[in-house]
Amino acid sequence: MRRQCWALAVVILAGALVGMTTSSAAPAAHGQRIAIDKQLVPPGDHGSFRLTAITGGAIGTDSGTWTYVETRSSKGVRDGQGFTRNLGTSTFSSSRGTIVFREDETVVDITVNLRAIGAGVWSLVRGSGAYKGLSGNGRMAGWYTPTGSNFERYEGYLRAGGGS
Repeated sequence: MRRQCWALAVVILAGALVGMTTSSAAPAAHGQRIAIDKQLVPPGDHGSFRLTAITGGAIGTDSGTWTYVETRSSKGVRDGQGFTRNLGTSTFSSSRGTIVFREDETVVDITVNLRAIGAGVWSLVRGSGAYKGLSGNGRMAGWYTPTGSNFERYEGYLRAGGGS
C-alpha cells in the first residue's frame, strides 16, 4: 500500500511538472513580452519613453518621445473612494517608427490634489516603420504629482500580424 501511494505521488508530481513546463512555454504564443517606461512632463500629455524587451524576439530596445490625447474622462465613487477614469491614446515616436496605444486607466488620489496612482489596460491600435503590422495588449500603472515627478509603466505582449 505504501509503495502504491509513493507511485501515485510520483505520477502526480510528474504530471504537475509537465503542466508547469507547458504553461511556462504558453506565453510565447502571446508574443514578445515588452515594457515601456514613460516619463511625464506636466501637465502629463508628453514626455520621453524607453521600450525594453523582457523576452527575446524581434523587438529590441528603443526610446523616443510620446504624446497623449485624452478622448474621454469621467469621475465617480466606488466603495466610498473617488476615482477618475481616463480614456485616450498615447503615441510613441522614435527613429525606428511609431506605436499608438489606446488606454483605459482609473486614477485614485492618495493625497487629494497632491499624489495619485493609476492602473489600467492598453491595446495597440497601429504601428509604422519597425512596428508596422504588430498587434498587442497589456496593462499599465503610474504615479502622478503636480510637481512633475510622474511616471508610467506599460507591460504586455507585442506580436506580428493583426495590426496595421
